[in-house]
Amino acid sequence: MSKRESRLVSFYSSVSKLNRIAGVILLCAAFVSLAPKCSAQVLYGSLTGNVTDSTKAAVPGAQVEALNVATGVARQSSTDDAGVYRFGELLPGITRSRLRPRTSAQKLSRIFAWMPTTLSALMWS
Repeated sequence: MSKRESRLVSFYSSVSKLNRIAGVILLCAAFVSLAPKCSAQVLYGSLTGNVTDSTKAAVPGAQVEALNVATGVARQSSTDDAGVYRFGELLPGITRSRLRPRTSAQKLSRIFAWMPTTLSALMWS
């Protein structure tokens, strides 16, 4: 076998290997693209409740505070026209909800990741 033939055999051998590698890569890409989509893990919870007065009427514009008992982080929100307040993206744990300025109306609740928590009414006095 001449040098030229030897080089051609070597060249076609390496091209054949590259074709096999490219085929494997394309096959893997096809499997990955056909895999079901996974949603991200949710690390936060949410809290919703309402504020009413002694006659059970909604109190719009009331200031509500949600305090994470473990971390001491407080978040504020105000009620809408129906007296409903919402806190999103709360860290899991025990949260104390109370009206501001500070009143005796407060409730403790456990916030779970990925799960909304609803409180019964906070009473405006």
